[in-house]
Amino acid sequence: MRTIAVVGAVVAVLRVYRLPIQQLDLRYPFLVLVTLVIGSRITVQIPRAKGHISVSDTFKKRYIHKHCHEVWVQS
Repeated sequence: MRTIAVVGAVVAVLRVYRLPIQQLDLRYPFLVLVTLVIGSRITVQIPRAKGHISVSDTFKKRYIHKHCHEVWVQS
């Protein structure tokens, strides 16, 4: 379990280090704030399934789709 936490922390630090600051605008801090404060508390039930998805999961998937599309297409 600690190994996963350490790997996650290393990946997070590397992503922050490589963050393209010139591409950030005022929407980014707002998105971060909404995700951290209320995103994980709001969930939506998945139709015809016994599961819920949180708003923060939706934000994460949106970010990955928007910024990491090339990785998804190549793999």
